Amino acid sequence: MMWTVDDFYPDPLGVLRVARDLSFAARRDYIGLCSRRHHPPGTKALVERSFGIQVYAWESVRDADHRANGAFFLPDPSDPAAAARIHYDVPSTWMTLLVYLDPNTPSEAGTTFWCHRRSGLVSYPRGVSRRSRFQRELPSSEALLSDGGDRRHWQVVERVEYKFNRAVLFSSSCFHSASLRAAPDRRLVQAFRFRCTCRA
Repeated sequence: MMWTVDDFYPDPLGVLRVARDLSFAARRDYIGLCSRRHHPPGTKALVERSFGIQVYAWESVRDADHRANGAFFLPDPSDPAAAARIHYDVPSTWMTLLVYLDPNTPSEAGTTFWCHRRSGLVSYPRGVSRRSRFQRELPSSEALLSDGGDRRHWQVVERVEYKFNRAVLFSSSCFHSASLRAAPDRRLVQAFRFRCTCRA
């Protein structure tokens, strides 16, 4: 499942100015170059209001899974194709929120969601017993990630265009990538990962 909200931040240029003043570096287990995290005042409430969800486990500094919650990402010039590698985010039971923040990045440089041809999976399976026949017949996570660099193993499910100040929310288990095989070096994205529940 995937949802989009346009005009997400009330002051996106202010957020962009902050991002441009930060330093970026390659970090283990992340695609591209990553900054420290930044939460404009009221961001959690804005996410909840925009998507009709209740967010929890938002920013514990003791939890490694939160260390990049709200960080900005840019493509790594030394590996420009990395952002186009098909993958899923971890923890796969959480939600991922991307906010597109460069006003000059082309619309075709958004996010694509994929289906793995051999298995028919659109997301990494969750809550399946390792002893079940279904689990034994699934490709391993290593095999899926290995296939992520070759789009012949995948078919497109949906594409979201890059648009300044657009927010995209989806399950972290969904297979996704940057849409272009070599993402523009200015393709700035702010990423959040958190747990949530839908409001009644």
